Amino acid sequence: MPLGLIADPPRTPARLSHLADAWDPNKSTPLAKGSSDHSEYAVSSGQDDYAPFLAHDVANELTIPVEDFLTWILRVKPPKPNDFSNITARPEFSTLMDRYTKTKYTLETQLYRPFVDLANWCLSVLGFVLLCFCRNDPQYILDSDALRKPEVVNAKLADVNRELRDGVDNLSKEGPKSSPFYWRELLAFWEFKLQALLGLKKEPKLKASVSKSKPKATVVSEPQPRSMPTIARQPAPEPQSTPPPATLKPASDALEGKQPKKIPPKLQCASYALELMSNGGLRSHVISVLVSRNHIELLYYDRSMVIKSTPVDIAVAKNHPTFLSILSGFGNLDRQQWGYPNLLMLPVAPNTPQKLPAARPFDKDFWRGIHKGYILKLGDGWVLTLGDIIFRAHGIIGRGTVVIRATVTDCPPSRKDLMGKIVVVKWGWIPTTRANEAEIVKSARDHAQQGNKDILHHLPEIFHEQSFEELTPACQRDLLRHLPSGMYEERVFRLIVQAELRPITELNDANKLAKVFRQIFDCYRWLHEEVKIIHRDVSITNLMYREIAGKVYGILNDFDLALRLGDTTVSTSKQRTGTKPYMAIDLLIDSPLHHLYRHDLESFLYVLVFLTCKIEGSNLAKWKDMGIDQLKNAKHIAITEEGFPPNEDHFQSLESWILDLTNLFGTGINNRRLHNHAVAQAKRRKVPPPEFEEKTLGGAVDFHKFAAILEQPITS
Repeated sequence: MPLGLIADPPRTPARLSHLADAWDPNKSTPLAKGSSDHSEYAVSSGQDDYAPFLAHDVANELTIPVEDFLTWILRVKPPKPNDFSNITARPEFSTLMDRYTKTKYTLETQLYRPFVDLANWCLSVLGFVLLCFCRNDPQYILDSDALRKPEVVNAKLADVNRELRDGVDNLSKEGPKSSPFYWRELLAFWEFKLQALLGLKKEPKLKASVSKSKPKATVVSEPQPRSMPTIARQPAPEPQSTPPPATLKPASDALEGKQPKKIPPKLQCASYALELMSNGGLRSHVISVLVSRNHIELLYYDRSMVIKSTPVDIAVAKNHPTFLSILSGFGNLDRQQWGYPNLLMLPVAPNTPQKLPAARPFDKDFWRGIHKGYILKLGDGWVLTLGDIIFRAHGIIGRGTVVIRATVTDCPPSRKDLMGKIVVVKWGWIPTTRANEAEIVKSARDHAQQGNKDILHHLPEIFHEQSFEELTPACQRDLLRHLPSGMYEERVFRLIVQAELRPITELNDANKLAKVFRQIFDCYRWLHEEVKIIHRDVSITNLMYREIAGKVYGILNDFDLALRLGDTTVSTSKQRTGTKPYMAIDLLIDSPLHHLYRHDLESFLYVLVFLTCKIEGSNLAKWKDMGIDQLKNAKHIAITEEGFPPNEDHFQSLESWILDLTNLFGTGINNRRLHNHAVAQAKRRKVPPPEFEEKTLGGAVDFHKFAAILEQPITS
C-alpha cells in the first residue's frame, strides 16, 4: 500500500465541533429549491436554465479542513512533513512543479498541459498506472446535449486508449480530439481558473430564492444515470427518429459561435457533477477539484450534501506532501469509492470485445437506452435484463430516482408466471428515516385482502424489494459519523420490482379518463380513511392505469413519500413532499405545515388541469420552471381570480369538474382570509381569537365535498 494510504480512517472525534453551534436546520435553504426539485427540465437545458436551481444545491455547501477531506473521503492519512520526500527531492518534480506554479501564464488554457504533465508524472512515480489526467476542454462530453466540456478529467488508462485517442501524449496537449469521452468513462473533473484564490474577486452572491429567475421553458423528458463501462461496454441503442450527426463537431464549433454565459466557478463545477450523477452511470457521489491557479479545493457531491475542502496552495513547498496525498487518494480509490456501486453488469460473450454505442452527443433521448442490456441480479433468485428508462430525476441533491423497464430472465419458483415478461424497476437513494415504500404497499394490499378486495385492482403490485446497505460508500458512513447530528442525511440505495402500468396521459377518451380519475381518488380516500396512509405525492406521473379484458382500472402509484398517519418519525430531509407543479399552495413555503390530505386533493385538481386543459401558450406551461414563490403566486391567482385555461375539445365534458373544484379551494382560501381578518380584529380588541379548522380550510374542502363533484355525470 503506497505511503499515506489507510484502509479505514481512525474513529476519532470530528474536528468540526465549531460547526455544531453554527448549524441551524431551520435557517437552511430548503433543498426542494434545488436541481432535483426542478423536475421537468431536460438534459438539453443550458447554463441559464439550470444555474439558478444548482445554486440552491450548493448554497449550503460545507467547508471542512483538507485533512478531514483526505481522511473521510479520499481515504488517505494527512501527510507528515517528510512524507514523499523521495519524490519531492527529485529534479523532475521540481521542474514540473515550477513550470506550472511559477510560469507567468496569461490564458487559462495555458494551465492545462503543465498541470496534466505534473499530475501524470506524479501518478506514475507513485505507482498508480491505471489512472491518468487528460486535457478535455476542446471536446464536449458525449451522452448528453447539455454541451459541457470540463477542462481536465480523470479516467482509467484503458478508457483513454480506446481507439488510441491520438496517443497518450496528445491528451495533455489537445485532449482526445478524434474520440471524445463519454460521461460514464469519467471518474472526476478538474475545473481551472487563472486567478489565485487570494486575489480572486468575490463571487456573485447566490440568490436565496429562484422565484425571480426566468429559466427557459425547455421540454420535458428527464435525464438519467449511466454506468461507466471501464470493463464492460454498452450495446448500441435502437435507432432514433433523428439521425445522428455525420461527424462529431468539436466544442468550439458545436454552438456555431454562440457561447454560453459565464457562471460562478461553484456552479460550473456543480453542473459537471450534475452530468456525472445523471449521465455517468448508477452513481452515489462525485469527487472532483476546483483549481484556482495554485490553489486546490477538493469537492464532494452526493445525494445529501455538497462539501469542499479548505484550499491548498501547491506552490508552497510544505504543501507538496498534501498535493501528493491527494493524488495518492485519487489513484487508490476503487470503483465503489469513486461512487459506482457494483450492481449492474453486461453479459460478456467469450472473445467478444464490448464496444461503446455510436456517438450521438446531442440526442436528447439518448439517455433512455443507456442501461439497455445490463443484467441486474437480485436476491431470492431474481435476474432482470434492463431495457429503456421510463423516468429519471435529473439533480444532485435528492433521491436520484430511476424507473426502467426490464425483462424477467429468472425468478423465484413462486413467480414463474413472470418469466420472459416485462416488469418495471425503480431505484433511488432513499433517506433511512423514510418509510419503506414496499412495506407501505404491502400493508395496504393486506388490508384490502381482508376487507375490500376490489381495491387491489387500484394498488400497485410489488414483486420484489431490496435495500442495499452494503452499497453505502465508506465516505458517507464517515460523514454521518463525524458531522454534527442532523447535518448529514443518511440514505440507502433501495430498489423495487413491480408490474408495468400505463400512464394516465394515454387516455384521450373523456369517459375513460373520468372513470380512472374517480377510481384513483376513491383509492386515495380508502387508504387515508381505512389504512391510515397519506400518499403525499399526487402528480401526473403517479396516476396510472391498467386494462384487463377491455376494462380500465385506475392505479395510485409511487408510495415513496407516503406516511402512516400518526407516524412520529422525524425525517432529516429538508425537501418538501410532492412534485412542484402539482404541490398545494400551502406547501410552497420554506417551512411548510404538516402535509394534510386536502393538500393532496389540491394536487388532484392540478393533475386534472394538466390532463385536460389547453396548456400550450398559457401561464401553466411556465409552472414547471418557476421558483416556488412565483409558483405560489401563480396558483393563488389561478384559483382565486383567473381560473384555468379552457379544456381541450375532447375533454370539454370535464370542464365542470375543474370549475367546481377550483371554486371549492377558492372558497377555502377566502375562508382563511376572513379568519385572518377576524384574528387581527380580535387582537386589536384584546379578545380571544376565533377558531379555524385548517384541516378543511374552514369546512370548505373535505373528502365528501370533493367526491360529490366527481360523482356528477359528465356529458359528451
